[in-house]
Parts: sequence; structure tokens; C-alpha cells
Amino acid sequence: MKKYSIIVFLFIFSMTYVFAQTPVKSRKLKGEWEFQIEVAEAVAEETKDLGVFGKMLAGAVAGFVDVTLQSVDIVFDFYNKNSVRLTVETEDETPEIKNLNYRIDQGKLYIEGLEEGAIDVSIDGYWMFEGKNLIHFNEDGSRVKNVYLKRRR
Repeated sequence: MKKYSIIVFLFIFSMTYVFAQTPVKSRKLKGEWEFQIEVAEAVAEETKDLGVFGKMLAGAVAGFVDVTLQSVDIVFDFYNKNSVRLTVETEDETPEIKNLNYRIDQGKLYIEGLEEGAIDVSIDGYWMFEGKNLIHFNEDGSRVKNVYLKRRR
């Protein structure tokens, strides 16, 4: 019995370590990261209290948004100590590239927004590592569900 309790303890400890947020260090950040949003999952969570027709409408909108997002790649390229290149790639247009700044404060990654003409990129909150992905958090520390950055290969 003692052997099983040790195994269970080690399993729980290892799972806590895997899903814990770890601080961002600039050397681990270098390179390209794809913006990921899981639309269907986000809509399912937000509409669980709706009736049948509300869920059908939300599902249709989520499907449309999901198909649209599949044709757009949003890539953050962290290429030096405080600059990040934001690239929006679509199937039929040349990529739109904007330079943004970022900073790491107490292990949290903050990406500064951009307001330039018709372009308004607001990135509130901060990012931290969870496993291999960068997870988005609100300023109050609550996790933004279904939104993350995944290293591009």
C-alpha cells in the first residue's frame, strides 16, 4: 500500500509541474510563434447555458469564424531583446508586417499594442510558458481560455 501511495504522490507532483506556469526567459522566446485560438471550444464553454436555438446559432457562427481563421496565420517573431515582428499572412494577399515591442517583467511577457491608421492591435495582459506553449493571462492573473502561442517549426 505504501508503494502505491508513493507512486500516486509522484504522479500528482509531476502533473502539477507539467501544467504549472513557468517564467519567460528571452533565450527561450527567440523565434517564430503562431497565434492559436480554439474557437469551437471557446464557444462551447460560453454557450453551455443557452437553449437549443442559441447553441445552434453560436455553433454556426463559430464554424464560420473557424473556417476564416484557418486561412489566416498570425505569427509573432521575437528576433531581438525587445522587438517582435507581427506578421499576418492570408492566402491571397502579401503578408502584413508590423514591428512591436515587448518586455519581460518578473517572468511575464508583455507585448505592446499598436495603433496605426486602420490597424489596432491590442494585446492586454501577459503571457507565460505552460509546457511548450505561451499561455495568455489577463492582468488579474486569470487565464484566457483557448488562446495561446505555439512555436512555429
